[in-house]
Amino acid sequence: MHALATGFSDSLKLNNLRYFFYAILIFIVIAILIQQSLYGLLSDYLITLDSQDSWLSWAASLALHALLGVLGYFLIAPIVLMIVSLFSENIVNNIRQSRYPQLPVSQGAGGMESVMTTGTILGKYFLVMLLTSPLMLLGIGYVLFFVLGFLLFRKLLLLDILGLRMPLQEIQQQSPTRYWWTTGILYLFTLIPGVNLFIPYLAVCVLSNEAMKQEISHINQ
Repeated sequence: MHALATGFSDSLKLNNLRYFFYAILIFIVIAILIQQSLYGLLSDYLITLDSQDSWLSWAASLALHALLGVLGYFLIAPIVLMIVSLFSENIVNNIRQSRYPQLPVSQGAGGMESVMTTGTILGKYFLVMLLTSPLMLLGIGYVLFFVLGFLLFRKLLLLDILGLRMPLQEIQQQSPTRYWWTTGILYLFTLIPGVNLFIPYLAVCVLSNEAMKQEISHINQ
């Protein structure tokens, strides 16, 4: 709880908060571009179906919009988090200089290595969501999407923050056992529409504090 409170305090500081607004502007532009592209593709596809069978077109339209709605709901936080990650190094450095000046600047995972790992994680979870989407008809799909959304959010967050101060191999060793409580609470807030735009940025501030406090504790032992 202390990390949550400290992270929330840091998230309201102007030198950090400006990066949230940068990320939201980028997100809005990307969302508009994706929406326009998908709308064009769906319109062409549904027009083709409608020329063959109007009932089939209606059913396909309903299914596609439902799938896109659910995917968008669960993926919006990871997508915003990836945009915020463009500025996370600056945010983490601000927090370190303000609260943990005794910690040295550290070399983390390589940039290309992090990008490739992030792409692999995102692609894998997105594919699993698509393949399991028919389970939504049985209801269990929503529960599965909840679990997959949490794991995706958690993995991307840990890779982003821990990767700034430690190599990828060390992150993989630590992540299975740490930060479950913190990432779980943060993820629950990502399920609230509107709030889910702010939570990924807040998560960066919160986990930065928790990770650096643990780093100090390890050094002092």
